[in-house]
Amino acid sequence: MICSFESLGMHHDSTGNACPKDGYIMSPSRGTRGETIWSDCSREIAEALPRTKACLLDASRKDTSEHSPSLDHARYRDLPGREWTAKRQCELLLRDKDASVVTLYQACQSLQCETPRRSGYYFAGPALEGTYCAPDRECRGGECSVVFEPPSDTSDGQRGSWSDWKEQPCVSGCLQRSKGARVRRRSCEDRSRRTMATCKGLHYDVLLCKDEWLCKKKRRTIGEFATLKCGLFSDRLAELDSTAKGLQVGHEPDRPWMACAIFCRRKDIAAYYAPRVELNDFGLDPYFPDGTWCHAEEGRDYFCRQHHCLPEDFLFGKKSRGDRQREGDAEVEELGPQNAWNRLGIADRFIKYLASGPDGLPLLTSISRGIASPPGEDEWIDKDYIELPAAA
Repeated sequence: MICSFESLGMHHDSTGNACPKDGYIMSPSRGTRGETIWSDCSREIAEALPRTKACLLDASRKDTSEHSPSLDHARYRDLPGREWTAKRQCELLLRDKDASVVTLYQACQSLQCETPRRSGYYFAGPALEGTYCAPDRECRGGECSVVFEPPSDTSDGQRGSWSDWKEQPCVSGCLQRSKGARVRRRSCEDRSRRTMATCKGLHYDVLLCKDEWLCKKKRRTIGEFATLKCGLFSDRLAELDSTAKGLQVGHEPDRPWMACAIFCRRKDIAAYYAPRVELNDFGLDPYFPDGTWCHAEEGRDYFCRQHHCLPEDFLFGKKSRGDRQREGDAEVEELGPQNAWNRLGIADRFIKYLASGPDGLPLLTSISRGIASPPGEDEWIDKDYIELPAAA
């Protein structure tokens, strides 16, 4: 059975009750951190449910309990995170099998997720109870606590190991001077089922490949491809000029995404703009296809891979994005959380940071670190209910 807490008679804290509005599960603000426990008001209602919602005590249907044990939540022993790992929680949030965890740092308060197909990162809320958060630790009540009762299938102490890479066929945008790209994936095989927790390295990678056999017709220019995409983007974003040409800007070593992002002319300012944030959740890719040529330097060609303009022989390292974030990598945090921002859409400096002049040069090369930070709890209200009039 799936139901909302409101249908059980619970109201948000501070709405019709004396409980504080922040810090608990039923807070009216969605919260970017914490809020993993019930308030006294919610507990009082929950304890009365056997009387107020007697149907909750109805026995399960015989065919459900006997033939579908997977529907019995008691099998998790109040620690669902041991099976629904942090990565699986991110996959569920973003509906993407390639989604992964940005960092396990403070995941018990606020799990951060990312995917190769979207910019920035996303808050998933506090990780589930039992989620691996550090060696020999798991999430309990919003804290990364010592594991008191290890799962029975980890008694031998074995750690995870990577499966073999599985490569997908070569695909190509068939653009001039460009190549094709091949995605490869692998999974962490771990008897404890804590996928991605005990395997170090990449689970997703993109390799260049020859595309001559795929591109037998005349190849499009990169500018033609950008113009076509900007026309599609303008159907969603009124601020884009649907009649103007699209643009590939020059490579910026400090911002390697620029030459791989599609820039479209804006109506409100005399500049071209990369709608990396606005298109995140529309299913429209604001980047050129992997394999697109983007730069040449000292006799070496550069191509787009995972939205970055990189030398042809570049190999992605083993360092995770979470490691880079803790080290203060500006690029990791430049776009901030994509489901908890209130400043990016209105900040003029941020628009200029994602914009380029007609000459292809950026209008702004840096922004203050706080411009993409999450809003305060009071600024992010999630009113997901309506008040019904009292019965006469």
